[in-house]
Amino acid sequence: MPALCAFDIDTSGAAHSVLHTDPMRQNCYRWSHWDLGDEDLLPWAMNTLPEVVVASLMQVETRPRATGFDKGAIVALRGMNLNPGHDDEDMVSLRAWVTENTVVTVRRRKLLAVDDIRKTAETGHAPSTSWALLADMVAGLSIRIQSKSIEMEEATLTFEEQIFESERNMPGVEFAQLRRGVIRIHRYIAPQAQALEDLVHIASENGCTNSAELNELANLMRRNVEEMASTASRLAALFDHTQAQHAYKQGQNSYVLSIIAAIFLPLGFVTGLFGVNIAGMPGLEWPWAFATLCLSLVGMTALAVLILKRFKVW
Repeated sequence: MPALCAFDIDTSGAAHSVLHTDPMRQNCYRWSHWDLGDEDLLPWAMNTLPEVVVASLMQVETRPRATGFDKGAIVALRGMNLNPGHDDEDMVSLRAWVTENTVVTVRRRKLLAVDDIRKTAETGHAPSTSWALLADMVAGLSIRIQSKSIEMEEATLTFEEQIFESERNMPGVEFAQLRRGVIRIHRYIAPQAQALEDLVHIASENGCTNSAELNELANLMRRNVEEMASTASRLAALFDHTQAQHAYKQGQNSYVLSIIAAIFLPLGFVTGLFGVNIAGMPGLEWPWAFATLCLSLVGMTALAVLILKRFKVW
């Protein structure tokens, strides 16, 4: 199975589709894009790339980072999983090795940010330098993360309006899914912001002319991290508020039930006492006995209410 794609790209930005085994053209850099499950990847990488780079590209699980090595950069980033049938928050990893003459990217699942560049390269156009290609990939990843961040922020605002203005009950499942998604995305983009900052320094040390663009992308990722952290805090505050409201309502209901129990407890005792079916009960032969008992119960109720009012219990 060949690589997903391979292009030789010259200094004018003209992209030429090649096989990953073809000799590289003059005055070009080569971009090879691979699927991690490709059986040809490991033999090719072992024969072509430094051992440290191979180990990084072949990792099953990665954490966002950027490490300088031998006038190049080992990069691991995350992007939104926009593949059909998958959750956006289940972020997809991208591993890359970048030097002046080489770009190798490896992924497990399709990343639209990379796929868009591949489709453009197939038309014969691509960034004119290897670092510019990496910057375009980072931009595609960052913009999609920003879009998701804005979407989650708007969803949080909707919940706030429902809770604080409309006084509606919180949709539990939707709220839980949103909160879980924010936590999962923030888990990855927090180290990704630091990885992009490290990448800026590595690119500058290697004479990259796209350092300013990478720095802006690092700033964008930092803003995304701050917005995600703010959204997570707002969702936590909403959850605490609804829990407090729920506890308050439960307390009110319990208080009302306690008042009712305090009023009817003596009434229950009297009616239970007079309800025993044994000889000697007073009033069995007196026709006004039942009315007298009812009036007594009314009087006991009024007395109980006055006592509760006197001691400011009610």
